[in-house]
Amino acid sequence: TWAAPVSNGGRAVNQYRVCQVQTPANCATTDGATRQATFDLPRNQQASFTVIAFNNLCLNCLQGL
Repeated sequence: TWAAPVSNGGRAVNQYRVCQVQTPANCATTDGATRQATFDLPRNQQASFTVIAFNNLCLNCLQGL
């Protein structure tokens, strides 16, 4: 899980993109109300993730990720 961003540019978050740092292609996209993602990882594997929030100001930015 993660916390919503402190600043959203004045518009609600519509989507989150969550990617595993060790395997950047291993990503999940959730809606703005969902702040958790599930990944199928090997047992006892440590992993780090990057979370990017998108709103109407930058929703098309997902096209490039």
